[in-house]
Amino acid sequence: MSSKRLFSRKEFFKHSAMASLGLASAPLLAATGASEEKPRNDQRGTVMKIKDIRPIVLAGRYVFVQVLTEDGISGIGQPSQTGPNNAKVMLSWIESLRNMLVGEDARDIERLWEKMLIGTYKAQGRAMSMAISGVEIALWDILGKSAGLPVCRLLGGVYRDKVRMYATLTRDKNPGNMARRAAAAVESGFTAVKAQVSTRWGFDAKPDTTIESVRLIRKAIGDDVDLIVDANSAWTVPTAIRMCRDLEPFRILFLEQPVPERDLDALAAVNKATDIPITFGEEDWSLWRYKDAIVRGAAEVLQADPIKAAGILTCKKVAILAEAFSKMYTPHNTSKTIGMAATLQIVASVPNARYPHECLIIPKAVQTNPQRNISAGDEINRHLLQNPFEVVNGRIDVPQGPGLGVQLNPDIVKKYASTPVDLGTL
Repeated sequence: MSSKRLFSRKEFFKHSAMASLGLASAPLLAATGASEEKPRNDQRGTVMKIKDIRPIVLAGRYVFVQVLTEDGISGIGQPSQTGPNNAKVMLSWIESLRNMLVGEDARDIERLWEKMLIGTYKAQGRAMSMAISGVEIALWDILGKSAGLPVCRLLGGVYRDKVRMYATLTRDKNPGNMARRAAAAVESGFTAVKAQVSTRWGFDAKPDTTIESVRLIRKAIGDDVDLIVDANSAWTVPTAIRMCRDLEPFRILFLEQPVPERDLDALAAVNKATDIPITFGEEDWSLWRYKDAIVRGAAEVLQADPIKAAGILTCKKVAILAEAFSKMYTPHNTSKTIGMAATLQIVASVPNARYPHECLIIPKAVQTNPQRNISAGDEINRHLLQNPFEVVNGRIDVPQGPGLGVQLNPDIVKKYASTPVDLGTL
């Protein structure tokens, strides 16, 4: 018996009428044995095959990823910064991803993201997600360049073209110094500051100058400037709750990592005990963990970082997930270069990214030790991009060029390259 679907009398006359108007439908063609023409690659544009994926290592530790296509378009990405020893591990993961993707269409980001994720499922974790981030961000750069559009246009369009930033004040046990630097940040144009307090992963280490530092900072910056606090997993749950009660009068915009954020139950206990919004996700990488954090009441602000959380696509999905639960999305970002470019493109397209965003591009007067010698890392961070980011009145313009909208400075790449680099492909 034929396996072809038979039409009812009603369906037959419907499709016959469509055929008389030159509108023969796919079901009718299939039923009558006619061949339905399927879209082929050459009907949607030439396949943009990935030719190679190459790491770029600067000064032995700063890893970037270059994806090249047979069409001559290349993209640049960045995994989270690693130390010299970890850089070697990162290179091995990038090579593994290269073997998966060479020959694929660089524009099929969703499919390639899934291929990388599934293809490395036994090695999943922060390091692998960082490697995927580097490749995935480069794919977005390629997609934007091929379309002649900034990445934010491909993520839903421009919701904002300037992004408000906060100056991050690295921890200093002297509360007076913290207040001085906060005042300098505001004087330079920032309308928000973040104070790193307590002892990183200290678990109630003493002495703790958090409350005095916050008190002096609030006094120095006034009531109109947003103040954020980052405890870097410093406290146990009882201490975190007590600290939050003491911090509430100082109008804290949000609090990062009061307890180790890998412990969702601990975060939920703190979040439910305070009016200060608690964050989650600056160190995480899994979309499902962000879902769990929301469902378990562990956070009011999600912070997926594009150079840690397997790239731009994860961050966009996390932002949408947060919006569905009336939460804010504020990506973590300590990059001054490619990671910053990716962050700006995401924030530009996300409605619920309304809080100020992290920035380490701050004046010398705000730094802990502004007189120290400029290191290789400093020069790379400041001059790797041909047009470095600038903070003007507390904001950074979203790049509007194709792709990420930034280009590497070949002079800096040549000066610090630890691996062979074809400067002509940058």
